[in-house]
Amino acid sequence: MADSMISPPWEEECIDIYQRGEQDVTSASAVTIHEGSSSLHAPGLQPGTKLWASLPCGCQLQYDKRLTVSPSAPRPLSSAGSLILSNNYASSSRFEDKAKIRALMEARGLKKEPGWSRIEIQGQLNTFLVDDKSHPRNKEIRQELQRMLGLMREAGYVADIRCVLRDIPDSEKENALQHHSERLAMALGHISLPPRSPMRVIKNLRVCNDCHVATKYFAYIYKREIIVRDATRFHHYRDGYCSCGDYW
Repeated sequence: MADSMISPPWEEECIDIYQRGEQDVTSASAVTIHEGSSSLHAPGLQPGTKLWASLPCGCQLQYDKRLTVSPSAPRPLSSAGSLILSNNYASSSRFEDKAKIRALMEARGLKKEPGWSRIEIQGQLNTFLVDDKSHPRNKEIRQELQRMLGLMREAGYVADIRCVLRDIPDSEKENALQHHSERLAMALGHISLPPRSPMRVIKNLRVCNDCHVATKYFAYIYKREIIVRDATRFHHYRDGYCSCGDYW
């Protein structure tokens, strides 16, 4: 079944299962997550992007990395669903399985859309890719990123290197996270916008867990309201919390 604005009832039920599992992360078992995962394999059902997006979030909080499908399975067929599954493998350090999914995507003609984030400053739209160095204020942005990282560490931030989806040494992973596109956009926003004024960022992909946590720290430290629109929903950060309740 192709992705649509209205998810089929069975898919909404699975998403609810994952959400219930996430809300009960202290339970002795992850029964609800397994219950939802079994629906991915139900005959004749085609999981949509919304369902694939809910699986990694629930599994991550349950610390259950087994709940993925075989890389040789014929589903998901959509580019977004395949990418989410590929990223879930990468976050579990299953890079061989990630490579298999990417190979299947290539064989089916599915392309990975580059991730970007945008922020409007004085009527001008600024777009950033990961580790983008093309902005005229790149030097100032990099300096602000380092300052932000120092303040977040003092407040208790610890980088979640599981969110690095490349097979690189652990010593390089924290630095890679600091240059995700939304952080570049927020750094520009902070050095450009009046203190404590709201900041709005648009992102074309799902925000990773580490950037979600970092943005909560950013909003708390700088006393800003930050609104981020990613591929799944709006996130309204204020005083160290997000409107999504850490479920997206």
